[in-house]
Amino acid sequence: MKAQSDDLMDTITVKATEIADDLTAKWEASDEKPTIIFFGFSALLALYFTNGIVGAVDKLPLLSTIFELIGMGFTGYTAYRFFLVPGEKETITSTVSSFAKKVGIDL
Repeated sequence: MKAQSDDLMDTITVKATEIADDLTAKWEASDEKPTIIFFGFSALLALYFTNGIVGAVDKLPLLSTIFELIGMGFTGYTAYRFFLVPGEKETITSTVSSFAKKVGIDL
């Protein structure tokens, strides 16, 4: 068990190093550094405001319950569709695999 854990940590460390090196190379090759910083800051700002909106909606007693019921219903529908309908497992597996290859992950 310890050996598997060490192998997994080594694999994660190697992948993280590869990603960091790739990002560093892309950063150094980019001429649009102010634009990248602007979009990164904008994304963080959008996350902050979205968190505030979700927190405000969560404090409303009726809306949070309704959204929770909608989420549970959608989760049930998705689980039924992807796990119990024949042929859907293969479809989702091929979709995830093709997306992972586009991103550069080998599954």
